[in-house]
Amino acid sequence: MEKNRCLGLFVFFTDILIIFLGVYLIPEHQRIFFYESRLTSAIFYSSLFCGINTFNHVYSTFYKIYSPYLAKKTLRNYVIFVLLVLFIFWRIGAENNFVNFSYAYLFFLFVYIPALTSLSRLFFILVRKRLRYRDPEKLHRLLVIGDTKLVNQIYCQLTSKRWINYELVGFYSDETPKEQTFASLCLGKIEDVKINNSFKYVHYILCSLGTYNRNPALQQVLNEADNHMAKVHFVETDFFYNNQNMLLDNNSSIPMFSTRKEPLDDDKNFTLKRLCDIVIAFLVNVLVLSWLIPIVGLLIKLESKGPVFFIQKRTGYNNHEFNCLKFRSMYVNDEADKVQATKNDSRITEIGKFLRKTNLDEMPQFINVLKGDMSIVGPRPHMVAHTEYYSKEIEKYMVRQYILPGITGWAQVMGCRGETKKQEDMARRVQHDIWYLENWTVWLDIKIIVLTVVQVVKGDPKAY
Repeated sequence: MEKNRCLGLFVFFTDILIIFLGVYLIPEHQRIFFYESRLTSAIFYSSLFCGINTFNHVYSTFYKIYSPYLAKKTLRNYVIFVLLVLFIFWRIGAENNFVNFSYAYLFFLFVYIPALTSLSRLFFILVRKRLRYRDPEKLHRLLVIGDTKLVNQIYCQLTSKRWINYELVGFYSDETPKEQTFASLCLGKIEDVKINNSFKYVHYILCSLGTYNRNPALQQVLNEADNHMAKVHFVETDFFYNNQNMLLDNNSSIPMFSTRKEPLDDDKNFTLKRLCDIVIAFLVNVLVLSWLIPIVGLLIKLESKGPVFFIQKRTGYNNHEFNCLKFRSMYVNDEADKVQATKNDSRITEIGKFLRKTNLDEMPQFINVLKGDMSIVGPRPHMVAHTEYYSKEIEKYMVRQYILPGITGWAQVMGCRGETKKQEDMARRVQHDIWYLENWTVWLDIKIIVLTVVQVVKGDPKAY
């Protein structure tokens, strides 16, 4: 998972921490606003301040909005916060003589909060820039298809750093660019668009809607973009020309049309899901894995030689490889990274049979969730060899890589788990994964978790 996309969460919790510290640092004899309790005052101020910033999308868009625009939003939100506090003071506090408007209170409201929150944002902006420039592989690479006017507008956004996480790798256009800068980025005419070369290492394809409608051959090419992990967005160019300050964002006012609905592309949904993952994974790691790992580890060691954990390279979000953790349920063998477990598999140990039957072998993956490699609910991550094979055999297979893989998923609770004996089995699993990606809600995740627990209690015949 891209680290800079999680910065908004850190900014959110930092704001809460700053306000709580400020409330508790005010001298004991001073009364804070009209609340006697420091805890109540801290909750009130942090809820109001963070609520305003959340409503104005500071946290959800922090990782991509350029610094001057962020400064304007920060100042505007602080002014709204102060005005609301003063309004409440005037309407409630003054009438009941609850407020002691001391110098400490004024310092807290007009110096401490704006200074500390501004410094924290500056710090996270520097962190964001370091994450971007230290690892260019984290940039979203754009390929543009359309006229040079469209390319010029997008290039201006990129060079002004308004789209800080994006990089233009080239464009296709039937028009000859006059500027030398653009000439070097031109990859050919519209008819020259090819899948293998054009889509390699490209994350997003921005295509003019008019260009797409006028070129039937281009339509065929772009329909296969998903197999190469390239998301297609169609841009209404006339609107784009008149709105040069817009951000590249599905939540913005730019009319971009995608080939599919993806709720987790919405930053609010992504942040909510990630926050739930962090909270639940933290609790499981502290309350369950802290004692489960030593006990299971001892049983594994007593039965067979080898490590406690089975660490396997698997493909996840954006087809990035990561180390997936499991309790080792087999004897150490050379086929573990290539051959799926089968029924009555001789490689499985006695303790391994119990672990796999109860799904306890998957429990260490809550560590992967906390690291950001996985989610609690999502498409199951596959072995690297399987991803390479099935991506060539099954249409839209790579679409499932658009979101974080999960410990459990919609395909698993619908019966598509375990060994895939036929290609049709994998194709059916992929269909369920894509359905989940296009229909995600918090309630769907809760439903999947409940169904997974029911399966574990009842026993799944495919769990072996």
